[in-house]
Amino acid sequence: MKSRLKFHLLSGLLACSLSAALLSCSPPLRQAEELIAKKKYAQAQIILEKLQNEDPENLTAQALLGYSRFYTEGPLPALEELQPLQQKSPNSLPVRQTIQKLIQELQKFDALLRNPQAEALKIYIPQAPNAFLKSRAQWVLFKKLKASGLKKEAVKLAEMLKQETQDPFIQQLLDWESLSQKPEERERILDRHPKSTLRPLWYWQILDSQDKTPKANQLLIHFKEETEDDTLRAAILLRQGEYNLEKNPVVALNYFRTLLQNYPKHPRGRQLIYTIREKLGKYLSTADHQFLAQAAFDRYMYQTASGELQAAAPQDREGLYQLGIYARKAEYYSLARETFAGILRRFPRTREAGLASVQLAGMQRSNKAYNAALSQLRQTRSSYESYPEVYTEALWEEGIVYDFLNQAEKQAQVYKLLVETDPKSLHAAEALWIAVWQTYLEGQTSEVVRLIEKYRKVFEGDELESRFLYWLARAQESLEQKEEAKKTYASLAEGPLMDYYTHRSRERLRVMLRGGEDQYATRKYLGYKPESRQLPGWADAFKARLESTTLSKEDWPEALQLFYLGQWHEFLQIAENSSNDRWQYLRGLLLNQAGDHYNAITHYRYKAKENEIFLPVAFPLAWFETMEQEALKYQMNPFLVAGLSWQESQYKPDIQSWVGATGLMQIMPSTAEQIAAQMGMKDYDLKDPETNIRMGTWYLNSTHKTFEGNSMLAVASYNAGAGPVLRWKKQFAHLPYDALAESIAYPETRDYVKKVFTAYWIYQALYGKDAQ
Repeated sequence: MKSRLKFHLLSGLLACSLSAALLSCSPPLRQAEELIAKKKYAQAQIILEKLQNEDPENLTAQALLGYSRFYTEGPLPALEELQPLQQKSPNSLPVRQTIQKLIQELQKFDALLRNPQAEALKIYIPQAPNAFLKSRAQWVLFKKLKASGLKKEAVKLAEMLKQETQDPFIQQLLDWESLSQKPEERERILDRHPKSTLRPLWYWQILDSQDKTPKANQLLIHFKEETEDDTLRAAILLRQGEYNLEKNPVVALNYFRTLLQNYPKHPRGRQLIYTIREKLGKYLSTADHQFLAQAAFDRYMYQTASGELQAAAPQDREGLYQLGIYARKAEYYSLARETFAGILRRFPRTREAGLASVQLAGMQRSNKAYNAALSQLRQTRSSYESYPEVYTEALWEEGIVYDFLNQAEKQAQVYKLLVETDPKSLHAAEALWIAVWQTYLEGQTSEVVRLIEKYRKVFEGDELESRFLYWLARAQESLEQKEEAKKTYASLAEGPLMDYYTHRSRERLRVMLRGGEDQYATRKYLGYKPESRQLPGWADAFKARLESTTLSKEDWPEALQLFYLGQWHEFLQIAENSSNDRWQYLRGLLLNQAGDHYNAITHYRYKAKENEIFLPVAFPLAWFETMEQEALKYQMNPFLVAGLSWQESQYKPDIQSWVGATGLMQIMPSTAEQIAAQMGMKDYDLKDPETNIRMGTWYLNSTHKTFEGNSMLAVASYNAGAGPVLRWKKQFAHLPYDALAESIAYPETRDYVKKVFTAYWIYQALYGKDAQ
């Protein structure tokens, strides 16, 4: 019997004879192993703790101690033993086998929690490996029984759990469940658990159950005072404003203004401005109108900004110039022209007069009066040379005029002068880029290197920095400065995945190190990894803590445990207004799982630029089986279809543009009719994802045919149409793919191509079977 028990242990865990690398087995170690095989973990733990004190280097004893503590105390105590071992000896066979066994145990638990049948939990609970998992299984069973209408059984289980458990997390859940039946006593939960991460959930649920009373306002004040989370504070400010909107409008205005001022990127900002104008307009002072105008302008609400500033009726030159800018942006051209002309009359020879003169020249350019615009700009430069800002603004506008006149060389000359005059001006980095690119197109490679190296400080820290450095390396390649180019590429290759030039640098570095062709968009498709879409559970949490360099009892806060238990609705109530990146990441996963890819993408693509943990939620793998099936029909990489869908529609099946383009890949109704005729489709619905993907992929293949398999030109054609792309192909036929992409004449299409291919490369990196 003993030999069979020991064999069972050896096959799943550790054994003295398992590897010559293990230490020889002492009688106490054998005794501990036999006790573990008999599931007498507490007795084994006593022996193993003694062994560890006697021989701290005995990895087998330490690993078995972690294993025992898992069954006697739970996952976190086990981690206290195993995490240092994992950091110290990650390749140790005893350590690896122990960890694998425990992960398998937690994976079984995760599968159990996902099982919709309550019976599986009832079977598991009596044989649960430890109190930690047992109490959580009991809680999930309680929730399932309650949801199924089995109230008596649920109440009985809750009472039993309340008597048995000493787990603080489960006690909090039971407390809240009990108090939820007594609305008048709900606030007591806040006193009982002052440090719980569930407090935001409790606050919101208490507030949602109350009217907009002074008591609710007071609760909001306490809520805001106790939190240091900026995202949560913004949500509370919004709620405070809403609660006071009817009875205390001036107070509400103060809350709303604070929110707009302190949280300029808040997603409700635009709607809040409309609310203030509609419901609080009569309470606005001149300062309020000025503030609201700036807030609207910062959010690209140009007509609103112009209207608010008109209401403020500025009389000083700074305010009038601002009004002119807002009016021009809002396309109120008469008002803009009148305002700028008034500044020239009332405040001649001032900075604002010079800037107004530049704006008037710009409006002449918009009316195609190019010669008149150039004449006024030159005069402005001459008259306001003592104002550097006016001088450089005039140069910038002059360059735009030359661009409309297709005089690229003159534009480059003007912009070189701009950079030389004031390398710190607002437009310096963009002006330098235009000058550098024209120099590159003229074949002056050495001059490209000279300009970029001379003016490094102009673009350092600017969003254009990676573009400058990439083309510096390309120029260095052409000049046979191979080592310098490799060094630059290697640095850029470590950049963020949402940067187009990170991917381009990786490819150029591959070509330089290994040879072969530059695969701009021709990587062979080797399949995808669907398992990467699995929601994380307790097993993933355990693995993550093992890989961490630190360990704390606070590693699994209550809010995170809600997620792992599958209480996603409650978790979302907390995570939505949290600055915690991990919680936000999990919220994004849940949005995607619910099919709300649009909100996940539009919210988390900006976060992904700052933290790549958000890439999987900003780039979901939705409807990919259909994309794969359709793309492979035409020998295309399905990730290119995914990247194009990401850019076109952010995966919103029923999205429709103002011109009528519909669905995932944004197909125009007229184009759809042509595609349907070619595909033999009589009835179709562009808002059906699979239908839209079929038609869009067919159309993308047709653009590939037009441009002989050139994916870059095919994608450009998908956006701009074949005609313009054929012209660009003829004009820049001598250029490599990356330079041709940089030379696309339409700014929108140039940006579109880069974004599509960046998304394509990200999908390949995240989900491709060949991804490293």
